[in-house]
Amino acid sequence: MIKKILYIVLTLLLGVWVGFWANKTIKQTKPSIQITPTSAEAKPTPSNRELSSIASQSAFLNARDAIASLSASVSSLTINDTTFGPPAIELPLGFADK
Repeated sequence: MIKKILYIVLTLLLGVWVGFWANKTIKQTKPSIQITPTSAEAKPTPSNRELSSIASQSAFLNARDAIASLSASVSSLTINDTTFGPPAIELPLGFADK
């Protein structure tokens, strides 16, 4: 019985510690100053947006190209297998037409 209570207390303490750690980490990652654009031309668009340092790395560029290729393949995919279609309904189902 004492072991069970100790396990529960230990689990609660661990949960509280993780909660405080996560809250502290989230607060550190949030920017303290938020800049709101005042006009439409101040909003970043794909043509005038500065790329971050990660966006110029080869792994990111390869992943972006792979996602674009997969998206194009999925959009042009036609499934000819009849097992993926809906089941055939055999009529009459017993409903009366009125």
